[in-house]
Amino acid sequence: MLWAALYFPDLMLERGTSSQCVPRPSTKQVGQTGQPRAIVELQGAKRLVISCNAVAREQGVRCGLALNAAYAICPQLEVDEYDEIVQQQYLDELSLWALQYSSWITPCMPDTILLEIKASLSLFGGLQQLLEKFDNAADEQKLSMVVGVAPTPTAARLLSRINHFHANQADTANTIEPVTEMADIETVFANLPVDFLPLDDFTHKGLRQSGIKRCTQLFKLPASALTRRFGEDCTSLLYRLLGRIPEPCPALRMPEHFLRSIDLPLEAPDTHALQFPLNRLLHALGGYLRASDSGVRQLKITLYHLRCKASTLTIGFLEATADHKHLLRVATERLATRDLPEPVTAISVEALETDAITRSGKDLFNKSESQSGTIEQALDLLGARIGRDRVYTPSLQQDHRPENAWATTSPPTTDASLWPTRPLWLLKEARNSRQKLTLMSQAERIENGWWDSNDVRRDYFIARDHQGAWVWVYCERQSAKATHCPETYYIHGLFA
Repeated sequence: MLWAALYFPDLMLERGTSSQCVPRPSTKQVGQTGQPRAIVELQGAKRLVISCNAVAREQGVRCGLALNAAYAICPQLEVDEYDEIVQQQYLDELSLWALQYSSWITPCMPDTILLEIKASLSLFGGLQQLLEKFDNAADEQKLSMVVGVAPTPTAARLLSRINHFHANQADTANTIEPVTEMADIETVFANLPVDFLPLDDFTHKGLRQSGIKRCTQLFKLPASALTRRFGEDCTSLLYRLLGRIPEPCPALRMPEHFLRSIDLPLEAPDTHALQFPLNRLLHALGGYLRASDSGVRQLKITLYHLRCKASTLTIGFLEATADHKHLLRVATERLATRDLPEPVTAISVEALETDAITRSGKDLFNKSESQSGTIEQALDLLGARIGRDRVYTPSLQQDHRPENAWATTSPPTTDASLWPTRPLWLLKEARNSRQKLTLMSQAERIENGWWDSNDVRRDYFIARDHQGAWVWVYCERQSAKATHCPETYYIHGLFA
């Protein structure tokens, strides 16, 4: 197995500012400008700092500092209380987003997601390409993220924190590269200071008093001596780090129905301010859809207000889609046309209707990415901008009068009733269908004129074969009536 630990060091802070359109802070930046901010938690009788941004750290604020001391160092410090329930909800949203990269996801409160990526490497083109996708997705969501890769979950989590520490110190020389082999774990962590191990203060004090500074000294101790001197937790941590004992990582259970909401830290006065929280929710929806091999056909966006009824917006798509960029473009266009009765305090996204979709692979001629969009996506975007009732296509009507022989209808979808009644590819000779067909339309009777000698009486249907291809078939009415046999269908054309 191979595990990737996605560590979000500033998740508590970024959760509160995710609705603001600001660049993602780089973990390598030291001199940042802005307002110093911190997250505090009540521990015993004291309120302690458990997270702070780079601006606060530059002024001397650090994790574990009492709030009174933090105010003395930095009087302009902005403080938010830690909310474990909200933090868990945010981590669950990120876990749903991560489902598009792996089927085994384990969220670890308060700021880490574990992914088993061994089976995903061939799908995404290798480890380096997968790591680039992680980083690009974090950029889109304006999140600080550090990734650690190792054969055990404990080693992966430890690597992510070590690399984050060295990035903050601008010490790229000591950054540890991904570890892919179990035999390399002991070598990689041999010279690691024991201060990096996630142990309690009492155990760290005992290690210092014993003169143990590096992990290689702990690796050489027998398990019985290690447990007797430093406790069972220390032994268990080392053995899980080296893969000598199993580490349970329960997989995230995907919900049957997607419905997620976000409480905004500040009221959004217009729809433009909703783009960031909407983007976050649609990222979670995209991971949910990809993990279930489905696409959304109908989406419901609800905007909550403080003093009036919630505003709802239902968006329909011509074809089921799991494309995050397409979902965001259409939803943004639709929201831009709405007038808000009041500022928005919360937003929710619900997938009302989903359907199975077929993943598209590379085509024979390796077309560019600019050609990858479908006509349905273009029509969805056009309808979002100018209104669905203004997007239509001409269709024929059964009327001999020229002025009444055509009408306007909605753009065709996978619904056979809206397909054109003639295929683009007509076979020279109809062939007998020897496979099971599913009829998708009503019969269209075609007969020869009374003056023709060739007797033609056929009922044409739009049908689908067992592979999902759309075909134009007919059955001979005169032969079926004469022989009293079940109808035999002939394929006369193919829909492109």
